[in-house]
Amino acid sequence: MFDLPYYQDKPSVTLQLQDNKKRWRYFKALIDSGADFSIFPSRTAIILGIDFKKLQHIEVEAADGHVFKAYHTSILAKVGNKIFRIKIGFVDNPQLTPAMGRAGFFETFKVEFDERKKVVKLRSHN
Repeated sequence: MFDLPYYQDKPSVTLQLQDNKKRWRYFKALIDSGADFSIFPSRTAIILGIDFKKLQHIEVEAADGHVFKAYHTSILAKVGNKIFRIKIGFVDNPQLTPAMGRAGFFETFKVEFDERKKVVKLRSHN
């Protein structure tokens, strides 16, 4: 379905997230097979019209053991014409690199990483 070249030598995807006025907004995110759900910086929530501080927060542990607070919800995402729901956490850290985790994304797409060609292959499960 999609062959996505790595961005800055990392597996990434350009996707759209639906804002609170039902408009689609473009974002780029790393594809992180080790993440349970997607993580984006809080400025993404602001762009989407989401008051992230009103969301329930959870403590999240990164792969390096660092623990941080994420405000989580679920929203609609789109890659190409494929629309799906993702679990997403907003982190109040402007330096955070957006990352697509497994919940929603890996349930919608079969994801294959080709390190030699620096390409991610997405195939719809349907």
